[in-house]
Amino acid sequence: MYASRVELIQRISFALEKKKWVISDRFYWSTFAYQGGGRNISFNKISILNKLFVNISPGLVIYLDVDPIVGLSRIRKNSLDRIEKEDIDFFFRAREVFLDFVKKKR
Repeated sequence: MYASRVELIQRISFALEKKKWVISDRFYWSTFAYQGGGRNISFNKISILNKLFVNISPGLVIYLDVDPIVGLSRIRKNSLDRIEKEDIDFFFRAREVFLDFVKKKR
């Protein structure tokens, strides 16, 4: 789960060392939302991995919220990826985690 996150951190760190701005479409909030909320993986396990491998945090997070039913209706049904094939409850659980993060300003 964290192999791709570590690769992303390396790329981000390299850019930050060069004083560059970095814009990412997802970061550790997504891990908590999709793996923790969506797939019911322990938040404690994710927190441990996050502390071990994610040594940076974003300066700004912009969360764009959309109802999962609306969001899923906007994608092309003939090219669903692994995540998009999940049942609707997966997306509602993930959304709740995102909304909780927004409220707590993690």
